[in-house]
Amino acid sequence: MQLVTSPDGEDDFKGAIQRHQLALPSVLPEYEQETSDDSFTPPSEIEIMERFFEPFGGLDCDPCWHPQSFVRPVRGITREEDSLTQEWPGRTLWMQPPYSDPGPFLRRLGDYLAAGGLALGLVKCDFTTQWWDDYVWNMAKSVAYPKHRIRFVQGGTLKPGAPFLSAAVLWTPDDRALRRDASKRFSRLYGGSWGKIHKLG
Repeated sequence: MQLVTSPDGEDDFKGAIQRHQLALPSVLPEYEQETSDDSFTPPSEIEIMERFFEPFGGLDCDPCWHPQSFVRPVRGITREEDSLTQEWPGRTLWMQPPYSDPGPFLRRLGDYLAAGGLALGLVKCDFTTQWWDDYVWNMAKSVAYPKHRIRFVQGGTLKPGAPFLSAAVLWTPDDRALRRDASKRFSRLYGGSWGKIHKLG
């Protein structure tokens, strides 16, 4: 999805909503958005993610996918499919795990990395939690902090900036060349549009 963002992002967001709805297969079920975990990454942030994965063959898997999401992986696994019991296929992965409890998804991510996978995620910044210590500080390659509060999408509406800070996180496998290339691309894309990059490994 290639987007040209207006100063406030509003006009472009409305266009992306329309394009997304037209592209959805008619067989997809309707979902009720009942919790704050059903907040979707906005198109402006998805565009950065898609650009990141371009030289690595595109996006294979989103284990936290939803039919109303703007993410278009080869394989999207929904909550109803119980992602934690499914295979996470491919070599590239994006996730926005449930902000209420991201730990189980990040724990499972370790297996994906051990098998040679490359991953990006959008998570809530919460330095006081065990999951942040275990799976960000001790497992991630780099973290990017935005200059802005992300405006998530709920019910087809772009909400005001979230009352908390989020972070984009890069996880890489042990492949030295892939770690180097992914780290450079992450720093270039997120450093340019977000600002602060924290390299961990």
